[in-house]
This record gives sequence, C-alpha cells and structure tokens, in this order.
Amino acid sequence: MLLLAPPGRGTFIRDNYCSFSSKADYYWPPIDLVVQSGILRDTAAVTVLDATAEHLDFERALERAAAVNPGLTVFVTGTASFKEDMQFVARLKERTGTKLIGSGGNLTFWGDTIMRDHPVLDGILLEFISRSVAGLVDGAEADLESLLLRDSNGAVKRYGIRKKKNFNCGIPLHSAFPQSRYKVPQARKHPFVRTLTSFGCSYQCDFCIESRIPLVYRDQDELFRELRELAAAGIPEIYFMDNVLTAWHDYFLRVCKELESLGCFSWFGQSRADNLNEEVVVAAKRAGCHFMMIGVETGSELLLKAHRKGHGLEETLSAFSLLRKHGIESLAYFIVGLPGETIDTMRATLELALRLPCDYVSFTIATPDPGTPMRDAAIGSGELDSSATEFDCSRGSPIRLGTLTADQLARFQKTAHRAFYLRPSYLARQIARLRGPADLLSKSRTAYSLLFGGS
Repeated sequence: MLLLAPPGRGTFIRDNYCSFSSKADYYWPPIDLVVQSGILRDTAAVTVLDATAEHLDFERALERAAAVNPGLTVFVTGTASFKEDMQFVARLKERTGTKLIGSGGNLTFWGDTIMRDHPVLDGILLEFISRSVAGLVDGAEADLESLLLRDSNGAVKRYGIRKKKNFNCGIPLHSAFPQSRYKVPQARKHPFVRTLTSFGCSYQCDFCIESRIPLVYRDQDELFRELRELAAAGIPEIYFMDNVLTAWHDYFLRVCKELESLGCFSWFGQSRADNLNEEVVVAAKRAGCHFMMIGVETGSELLLKAHRKGHGLEETLSAFSLLRKHGIESLAYFIVGLPGETIDTMRATLELALRLPCDYVSFTIATPDPGTPMRDAAIGSGELDSSATEFDCSRGSPIRLGTLTADQLARFQKTAHRAFYLRPSYLARQIARLRGPADLLSKSRTAYSLLFGGS
C-alpha cells in the first residue's frame, strides 16, 4: 500500500480539498494521506512517499514509488497540479500495475467527469475520512461509502456519503512521513505533526469548499489516545488543521484540558472571528496555543454579507484584540477579487489589515474552486466558463470573477504585502521577538517570497 504526494515542478500543497503552490518557505504533511495512514495501518503495510517534501524529480520519484511495488496507491491531487499528477500516476500504473485511488477537491466535485476522462483511475475518495480503502483491502464491499469505484468492466459505481454524527480515523502513522522536511513559519518547535479534531464546516461562506461538507467531529477518546502517543514519541508541536478548531466550544475546551494536562505541546490552528471569546482564548493559551489563523477575507461589510461570511468587521477587530491581549500570535487571511470587488473595497481591505492587531497577513486572489457556491453562481451568471478548471490562488488566477483584471489583482496583492510587512513599527516589533538565528532565517525567506516573489 502506497500513500503518495506526487512530484511537481513547484512545491504544490494539495490537501483538505485545496490546492495551491507554496510561494514562501513552507510545506506540511497532506492531511488526506495522514488520515488515511491511520485508517489503513491495521489493514495493510503502509509506505508513505511525499515526493514534494523530498524534492524528488519525476524520474527519481517514479523509481522510489515503483520500488514499493504497490498493489494499491492512494494519491493526492488538485487544480494547481492536476495534469502533472495524472501524468505521474499513469506512468506509475504502467510500470507496476497498481490500482489508483485519488483524493482532492477537483476529484470530489468533478469525480464522474474525471473518471470518464481518465480511465487510468480506479477510484476516487469523496471524503478523505472514509474507511473505504480499508474496505477494499479487506473485501468488505458492504462497508464502502464516499467512493467512486471502477469495476472490471470499466463501469463506475458511486457509493454515497452516509450521514454521520462523528467519525474514527485511527492513529495516524506520523513517523512514516518525512517529518524533517516539513516547515511552516507558525511552528515554534520541530518536528511538528498535523492532525484533526473535526471534518467539514457548519458555516456557509460561498467561496469555500468546506461550506459543502457537513461538519462532523472525531471520536474524542481516539483523539486523546493520539495526543498521548505523540507525547510519548516526543513530538513537541501540533498543527490542528480543522477549518474552525473552536466551532464546538464544549468539545474544544475538553481538548484544551487534555493538552494542558499533558503539558508538552505547543500548537496552532484556525478559527473564526465570531467563534472566539474570553473563555476559549484563555483555555487555548493555557493549553499551549501560541498562534491562531483567522479568515477575515475583506474590509467591506457589503462583500462579507454578499459572500455569506456570517459576521461583520466588529467581530473581526474584537477577536484579534482578544488574541493579542492573551499573547497568542495571529494571522489574518484576506481574499481579493471576489465577485463585487472594486478598487475602493480593496483599499478598505488594506486599511483594515493595517489597523488590525495581527502579527501576519496573507492576501490571496479569489479562485473559482470546484464545489464552491461562488463558482456555481459565476457560471450561472455567465461570468465564468465552466471549462475553467486549472488555477492556483497563490500565483494569481487568470480567471476573471468580477470587474477587476488579473493584473490589477496581482499588483494589489504585492502592494498589500509590502504595505503591511515593510512598516518600520512592524519590523521593529518582529526583530524584538526573534527566537534565534533559525527563526531569523525562516522569517527572512518567507518575507522575501511574499514581498519579491511572483504575483
């Protein structure tokens, strides 16, 4: 059994239904493969090949993958790297005869078409928390769900997604991943691992794939067993990849209590501005949280409402102030180029970014990701051709979703990053908080990529 992140000409991040290229000095374990490693560990001998993390070229990655001689390969892909990924797995199948099961946002939402156009594929996981691959290995067809599967005659059968209250995914094989190869500027300690406490989202932002995936929670006893194993293994840092880590306060507070009792982790994750309060932030800090990422999106109340964000700017300012008050660093995510965006709304977004008490910002360009209501609406209105299927929000989308051009958005993206990060007061604050030479080098590389890299 092979779990595969294919090689690529760039550092492609493909997981959790998203896909883009890493502009800065970061790359993390693909959560699709991490979760599947836990599901499959008791069913098959699992080998992980993260060719992206190991910087393997096409031929070297092919040699490594073929040497495993896998009967079954689960791989991740996405819109930013789909053609390259399919070329690689096709060569791998030609070489070894392996069955191919793919995971990724474009596969999930365009699966029937992709299975038709790519007969090399044997199946698609519609949810990466599905236990169906283990069912295929065991021959337990009655247990299959969340899966497209090609039979021996070439016909594709759909096993539907079942409603669930919670889920189990086993204890991931973190040590099977090349931990020394993973870097994110948010991590204070290394090595770090990624795990999850929930899957999906209960909010309805129309630009986000997660709005189409119902929220379910992981069995908490299983999560706590994983945390204790990580503690025993000496892992010092955890990246919780939940879309909204704090969505269910009671669950989150129990997780914080467990983390605090273990007393050996620093960690970070993602939340929403309207989902943080004093009790939650204090509990997170006591449990080892040092960094929180929040999607702000825009400085325009009208755009927030139009794209169903679910809260306004007052909650945003309050949340970042609360994090600053309790000594938790923060990153604000912004999206430019949403339908309805204008020069004036972009200016309002930059003004908000400069006003927020946050430590870092990231400006990405809106992309019509598969499965998002925003994409469906743009196609329905005639603003977007449905054949537009390849894009990368880190590099700028050539696809026009509103009145602004791709060049205007790319120029603003670069201008906004420079306006935020080159402020004398900001630079002085960051210099004062450096944690040593390694921290300086990491932040310098990240800053260079953001300020002087491609659009």
